[in-house]
Amino acid sequence: MRLTSFATFRRIVRPYERKTLFLHWTKDVEQEFLRNWPSVHTARPLAGAKRLASFQRATRNGHIIAGHHKTTYTSRVPARVHQNDKHLIAAALMMLDSCRAEKSPCHHKVFVVSDNTKHLAVKETAQLGVNVYTAGHFLNQLFNLEPNRCLRAIERSRSDLKSPPYTKQQFIAALRIHKADALANGILLN
Repeated sequence: MRLTSFATFRRIVRPYERKTLFLHWTKDVEQEFLRNWPSVHTARPLAGAKRLASFQRATRNGHIIAGHHKTTYTSRVPARVHQNDKHLIAAALMMLDSCRAEKSPCHHKVFVVSDNTKHLAVKETAQLGVNVYTAGHFLNQLFNLEPNRCLRAIERSRSDLKSPPYTKQQFIAALRIHKADALANGILLN
């Protein structure tokens, strides 16, 4: 996922988190986020750490996946996954194993949300039980599952954006950039 869209994406999924959606990532993702922040956000190159801290607080600091570098997980990562992205799939496989060990594993889905799908061997990864979605596809899925809840989350997110504020049209345009067309159309009709 592009770093420029992560904040918007984060605000949209936040209302889902408490009961149905749990966001996790690795230290590798945090390091990449901080490393890339200054080149993406040239007006505020030092704000990356503050933004990352807000993401961490939003997950009540229960976001970090550790132990995914073990051979148990890395050896199962499809060969076509790019070397720099193997940690993502290994972490997802670790989460999947953890979910399967629970009493009701059918209620759990593990997936990776990234706009860098060409490096994640989408088909091979899905065969292992982990789906890979682009941000737009994932947001469309949320909208299709629970349109009213998603639209409320969108409006709340949009109203929270103060610096800079987003108009409804700007928000729709940002969603369309990421191919979240079903969601964007839903906003237009609302």
